[in-house]
Amino acid sequence: MDQVRALWNKLIGLPESSSQVMQCDKWTRDIVRIMFFVVLISMTAIILGVFTRKFLFSETVPIYIIFVATAVAYLGSQKNGWRWARFLPVLICLLTGFFFSHGSGFRGTGLFYTLAIMLTSMMFGVKPSWFVAFVSIAGYILIGADFQPVIISLELPAIITTSSLLLGTTFLLSYFNNSLTRVISDLSTGNQKLQQEITLREQAEVVGEKQKSLYTRLAENTTDLVCEMGMDGMFNYISPSYLTTLGYTPELLVGTIAYDIVHPDDLQKALDIEKQIRTSRQPKRVRLEVKHADGHYVHMEVSGSPLINQENEIYGYILSSRDITQQVIAEETLIESEKKFRNIIEATPLGIHMYSINDENELVFSGYNPAACNILGMDHAPLVGKPILDAFPSLSGTEIPQAYRATALSGTQWKQDQFYYQDSDLHGVFEVQTFQYSPGKMVAIFEDITSRIIAEEALHSSEEMFSKAFNTSPDAININRLSDGAYININQGFTNIMGYSREDAIGETSLKLEIWANPADRAALVQGLLENGEVNNLEAIFQSKDGSKRIGLMSARIIEINHEQCILSITRDISERKQAENDLELAHTQLEQAYSATLEGWVRALEMREHETADHSRRVVELTVAIAKRLGISGTALLHTQRGALLHDIGKIGVPDNILLKPGPLSAEEWIIMRYHPTYGRNLLQNIDYLIPAMDIPYCHHERWDGSGYPRGISGEEMVKQFHWLPEFFQL
Repeated sequence: MDQVRALWNKLIGLPESSSQVMQCDKWTRDIVRIMFFVVLISMTAIILGVFTRKFLFSETVPIYIIFVATAVAYLGSQKNGWRWARFLPVLICLLTGFFFSHGSGFRGTGLFYTLAIMLTSMMFGVKPSWFVAFVSIAGYILIGADFQPVIISLELPAIITTSSLLLGTTFLLSYFNNSLTRVISDLSTGNQKLQQEITLREQAEVVGEKQKSLYTRLAENTTDLVCEMGMDGMFNYISPSYLTTLGYTPELLVGTIAYDIVHPDDLQKALDIEKQIRTSRQPKRVRLEVKHADGHYVHMEVSGSPLINQENEIYGYILSSRDITQQVIAEETLIESEKKFRNIIEATPLGIHMYSINDENELVFSGYNPAACNILGMDHAPLVGKPILDAFPSLSGTEIPQAYRATALSGTQWKQDQFYYQDSDLHGVFEVQTFQYSPGKMVAIFEDITSRIIAEEALHSSEEMFSKAFNTSPDAININRLSDGAYININQGFTNIMGYSREDAIGETSLKLEIWANPADRAALVQGLLENGEVNNLEAIFQSKDGSKRIGLMSARIIEINHEQCILSITRDISERKQAENDLELAHTQLEQAYSATLEGWVRALEMREHETADHSRRVVELTVAIAKRLGISGTALLHTQRGALLHDIGKIGVPDNILLKPGPLSAEEWIIMRYHPTYGRNLLQNIDYLIPAMDIPYCHHERWDGSGYPRGISGEEMVKQFHWLPEFFQL
């Protein structure tokens, strides 16, 4: 039905677009208005002729009919009835032609047919005008001849002439309409394209100005260092942040070579990165040491992007830099810390797996501790360096690789109990927790909790086993109604940990009993239950009945009991474990203090042997530490400096008494032995791991800048490089 309606609309020339509707509506109103006034004037003249007896009333009836039809069309077009009103002018002209053809034969009737064809073409289109043309020719011939073939044969010349005129008029209207349509379409298309181009240019100019203003504001206000470098390596622009970070003003740097402030050791790296950016046309990032205006070097992370002109040629680079000196120091400190606490990691009873993201963006197994081998019953050494699924194929298809990867990349911590089955039987369960210890590196700590999980599964297998496990578990187990939070059951473990008996707790809520020491812990539990239906390993502080605080590890989930939703919670008291962790940290601090006391004991033993140098080491330490602090040395480096200064003469323990305690000057042979005391100090300290960084001071404290010192006679930059463990020193 819709297809038939669409075909009919197309045949009668109904417009398709809103612009065509408006045009047809306007033409209909204008044409009908003209016809109405023309007919009105004509009818007025004819009425006057009737009154003056020039015409008979019966002869003028057609004009009144035409006037009525024209008036109806005029009123309809004024009230938005153009769709039906436009038919009336065409019918009026066509019926008038039929009327005069019937009354006058073939004489003087072609004008009305021509007018009907023209009106059809204007208000309906080309195709309907052809239809009206054929109707006009047929009516002209048949009605004019009064349907008599003899008359048609007699009036054949007039018929041919008038028919040709009507067809010619239709052809001309078709040509004119098509030509006009093409011209209007071309003009409209051209205007649209021109308007689009103008709009796009205006938008591009506005966007360009906004971007230029935005880039300028960003460059002028960002804390990062922003500059533009030409293809010749020369600074064309630097941001104000260069002054606060590197001490340079635009007047000092603009027009100079950028590579001149790069550390010589990093110069080739900078040139290689510039070549990569020029070749790939992609941004690159590199770490460089850059000279400060006062001469020391600063660790910077530099990002470079190419500047490309309209000819697709690179004409320079935008460099964005930031000071990462503290980050570099932190990384070096982290390396030192990893080495320092490796023994603790290896001694822990928890299994540890370490992973890192390699250059191919793969998660690679990078380390383990002995407990991991014992727990899993396998040698991990052959697995180091392999991707996680190559090292542990059984993890394929689990969420573990993705969770570990998320921890390594973004630091997202992950906790979960992992179940391992063998031949459909539970083979092992491990409590796994992950954390990131460095960007791109993570640790998974796991504990074999198979026995606990087996007990939980057995707990759910029967009501009797559940009851026994529920009542005898050392963990606090409680069941609360979800609707109001009231306790409906607790076990003995709950009473032992929280101090509340069944009579105290049943029917009450945790809020009323004030069990939660920190309201935020309860909020975290509620949120987890609402979002996931369960919460695992929530560490919280609880307040027992006697007011004491206990640290618990809680897991909870929503269950259904007797068609009512409840919360099952299991809380393990980990207060003692937390205390053990604190004790371990305290023991580490005490161990550090013991190290310092031992070193001071060595020095006092040396001073007791060599009385003339009493308090000498203490004064050296005070002076050395004061100088080091003025130079900006701090943290671990300052501690190594202090230890080295304290032990600078420890090698004299190896010098014989007859030389060390000789009252007079030493002979040349005795001086040879005396000058061995730095070497003795190095030999004494080199096998003590935590003193290795401080060993350079006892070994080198008699070296001189000009190379005349001993025992090795090093000089200049060689002496600077000797203290590689002092990163701040290279910035002096």
